[in-house]
Amino acid sequence: MPDHNYRVKIVLNNLNLVKKFSQIVRSESGFELLDPNDHQKTDLLIYELGEKPENDLDLLQTLIKQQGMEEVFLTAESADSGTLMQVMRLGIKEFFTHPVDEKEVKNALARFKERK
Repeated sequence: MPDHNYRVKIVLNNLNLVKKFSQIVRSESGFELLDPNDHQKTDLLIYELGEKPENDLDLLQTLIKQQGMEEVFLTAESADSGTLMQVMRLGIKEFFTHPVDEKEVKNALARFKERK
């Protein structure tokens, strides 16, 4: 077990996705799940874009700047090229469309740890 656990917050609308991401994060060593209402510094936010992604991306930009969010993974039903460009400009490294592939998420968590 590493000396440091990365704090992960999952903010998703879909309860099944919350369960799936929680299970995946818990299965990987070096991660600690925070309650969505916990105000501790978060190393990784897993966030679901809603029906108006532009609103969510504005909120994320604020969170990244004001709360010093280390890194964000996004998930959504789908995304158009304009949304993906905005995501890239925000510096978001990982994006998962539904249905979420467990292996992709585990690989993304491994890449996250490598970057840290």
